[in-house]
Amino acid sequence: MNSPIETYLKTKMERDRMRDQLHALGAKLANFASALMHRPERCSFANTDIGLPAEVTFAPDTVFMNVDEWKTALEIQKMIKAFHDADEAVGREWSQIPTELKSGLQPPGVYAPAQRTAPAQRLSLSQSRRGQWSR
Repeated sequence: MNSPIETYLKTKMERDRMRDQLHALGAKLANFASALMHRPERCSFANTDIGLPAEVTFAPDTVFMNVDEWKTALEIQKMIKAFHDADEAVGREWSQIPTELKSGLQPPGVYAPAQRTAPAQRLSLSQSRRGQWSR
């Protein structure tokens, strides 16, 4: 059986992982949306049956989004709901830890420095051509 601290840390790590997934998804969507707004002639979805002109498909500056990675609004909403559920669980687990043992722990609303990432970053063009994104 796990101690209250172990349970809290595992729950918090899972919540932070979900937050990172939402951030990564947001960065993908923001990067593609920005490219679509500013250079629609250089945007395309990869892995579709709809072909575009060669000057788009083979241009080194074309930004691709892999259609297989495109989430529906329902899928995104489920991810957001799971994050909120996990966030509530972190608060519950925090309340189970005796006050005298909390001093060395990050409270529920604090995210590890690795989770505090910069705003959406630019695509790596070499990876965007394959429908992958990088930070």
